[in-house]
Amino acid sequence: MPRTLLATADMSATMRQGLLLSVRRPKLAAQTLRESVGAFINQNKADTIWNAITSHENHSQRLQAGLFLSELDVGANAREESFLSSWAERIPGYGKIVTASNRHMVTHLNLLRVGIFDKFLNDHPDASLETKQAMARYINYASGRGSLGNFNSATKELNTVFFAPRYAVSRFQAILSPVLIKDSTVRKEIAKDFTAYVGTGMAVLTLAHILGASVGIDPEDSDFGKIILGNTRIDIWGGLQQPVRLMMSPIVVGLSRSGLKDSKRNIDLIDATRRFMSYKLSPAVTIPAQLITGKSVIGEEIPMYETALRSVTPLFMQDTFDVWNNNEGIVKAAGAAAGTFVGIGVNEFEDRSSDEARREAKLKRLNKRRGK
Repeated sequence: MPRTLLATADMSATMRQGLLLSVRRPKLAAQTLRESVGAFINQNKADTIWNAITSHENHSQRLQAGLFLSELDVGANAREESFLSSWAERIPGYGKIVTASNRHMVTHLNLLRVGIFDKFLNDHPDASLETKQAMARYINYASGRGSLGNFNSATKELNTVFFAPRYAVSRFQAILSPVLIKDSTVRKEIAKDFTAYVGTGMAVLTLAHILGASVGIDPEDSDFGKIILGNTRIDIWGGLQQPVRLMMSPIVVGLSRSGLKDSKRNIDLIDATRRFMSYKLSPAVTIPAQLITGKSVIGEEIPMYETALRSVTPLFMQDTFDVWNNNEGIVKAAGAAAGTFVGIGVNEFEDRSSDEARREAKLKRLNKRRGK
């Protein structure tokens, strides 16, 4: 239930799970958003859309190909991960917001998935079942529905430990889809999607730089690929930035050790992986740990009352408050609220100089232990 409360009261699927597939298809994305907003407001609208999806002539082909379509009122394997618990929907008053958020995510991602798959069927009427299955698998990956392989049957248990394991895995599978998916027809679609995705992202970063913002260009830094406005970091990549950085770490280490790159930091691959995993833990793990130790998963001091409050406050509200609380002004706070509401990552950090000082101190301790 805490995970559901954290993920609710927003429309973050728009620019997070749906981003990679939406960039090349702005018309479909706009239509999907309009319909999903209607579903957010009205249960009848959501039901009408679901009935239209299931009664469509292509629906049997979608199911046969393995295209994932989530539902509102069924078990864990057919719900979106953020809304696996139905307990939050029973909270008087607030439960209606939770239900509305669930309707939006389900409707938005379902419409996006079937819209892209149906277009593929129209463009490739003679496609084999294997090609259709490959396309469905890619759409699932790109829209946040990863495959856990032999652990698919343990979804409930994994969701107890991790915040959204299928989504976390899907980010790697989406990035590696040109390798994981062998079908040449589908690979062409993947290449077009990533060309549009990367090109648009680079254009946004370039425009932000022209307008006076800083942009992270060092893959060793957590700000890589982000827009930097004072202490505020804006992540426009729909959840793919962190996996890309983690996957680039061995390359950076290799270049550094071979003398081809002057590395600014001593990258510990095990520590980098541990830190990445710590951010993916479920509230069922992190909340008790924080209450007991008084520290976050990355070692920052956090008061008990703040842990309790943040465990039930939607993430987009937390991010907005952090910007406001850091005296960034009402305009930036309003921008943070709008961005996080639709799924753009907005994070607030302490003064950068103190952050760098802590990193330098940690590096000195590591070097001392290693006798350097």
